[in-house]
Amino acid sequence: VTVATITSVSTPVYPGEPVTVTLTVSQGDVLLNVTLANSNTSPMYVWASQAVYAAQPGTYVVTLTLPKELPGLSSPPKLWVLVYFGNTPQSNVSVDIYPKIEVSPPKTTNVNEYGVGRFIMVSGYGFDYGAKVSAIVFDNLNYPGTVYRYPVNITVGPYGNFSTPILLTRIANGEGLAGGSYNVTVTASGVTYIDYLKNATLEILPQAIINASPNPPIIEPNSGAGRVYAHGRCDTSVCEYNYVNVSLYGFPPSS
Repeated sequence: VTVATITSVSTPVYPGEPVTVTLTVSQGDVLLNVTLANSNTSPMYVWASQAVYAAQPGTYVVTLTLPKELPGLSSPPKLWVLVYFGNTPQSNVSVDIYPKIEVSPPKTTNVNEYGVGRFIMVSGYGFDYGAKVSAIVFDNLNYPGTVYRYPVNITVGPYGNFSTPILLTRIANGEGLAGGSYNVTVTASGVTYIDYLKNATLEILPQAIINASPNPPIIEPNSGAGRVYAHGRCDTSVCEYNYVNVSLYGFPPSS
């Protein structure tokens, strides 16, 4: 006897995000189980499940979160939503799983307070097993045309995911990224739904690193540049001063 039917599943579906399932239940006082899986037949990897008690006939809505890592992910990537009454299958629906990129942290500077380069972690989820990623692409949203391509050589694993650390100061000839917000995407082959890739966003903050310098800088005549006075102490014949080096990172292009 069929007592529950899936009437809708929210789309698009991305790993690590909620999936909302709407059920029509024709009988009251029933305990149902809504399952997210890689298949509708055995063997089956269950990615998430939730019990739903229907006290009376009607419409019920349940939201489950699809994990980021998906063992048994098919190619093309597909999600099966199944409903059980006890051990009896009631209804099932399949929807496509689209790939996404995440960046951690999503907001950072190129270097730390000592001028040492910072790392970010770029991760992908919902990719076809065995797909090849050849570049991580940083596209500046504030300054169109400012695009950095960081070459990589990554093969996507059986759970449809990958992660790679990137030292920011190794991008753009060792200078790091210009300031602003970026869409972070990939160049890849063997990805069924690459046209539906969800980009990550990365914000690069500007910073100035100031270090003491034992030697005075070379200053061109009439350049308008001058000393930076650190102590400012003067007596009748001598003024004490120190020179400093100022390094700028993450400023807008051509600023």
